[in-house]
Amino acid sequence: MRLFLQVDINDWQKRAYDQPLTRLASSLASDVVAADLDNRSEPPVVNLVLKLVDQSSSIFVLINSEPDQPIGPSVAMFNRLLTEPDKVFQVVLMGTNAMVEKLIVPLQSKVVRVSDREAAKATLLNFAHHH
Repeated sequence: MRLFLQVDINDWQKRAYDQPLTRLASSLASDVVAADLDNRSEPPVVNLVLKLVDQSSSIFVLINSEPDQPIGPSVAMFNRLLTEPDKVFQVVLMGTNAMVEKLIVPLQSKVVRVSDREAAKATLLNFAHHH
């Protein structure tokens, strides 16, 4: 199983509930599971994502972030990814957040910065077609 994980570190009041890339990811390949997490996720959601990370052979992480937003409960997911860096296929960073950037330093060789959803979609398509 491969995992597409969208992590939103932004103002929850401005966040769109529609997750088009999450929907797209799960439709691209039969072995891709999509999940999302944000800086206000409840513990059961975080625990489910951690289980998916454990069960996945390859993980694509899309981080949608804004400056000065706390990372909240998603820190547990970042910590888990850092314990299994070989599973991380790519980390796509859309936006900036100092704490997120500090946490992903060990994964720097796998980090790609994009400026918009179309660029993020292109990297996702590459993941889906990579076996």
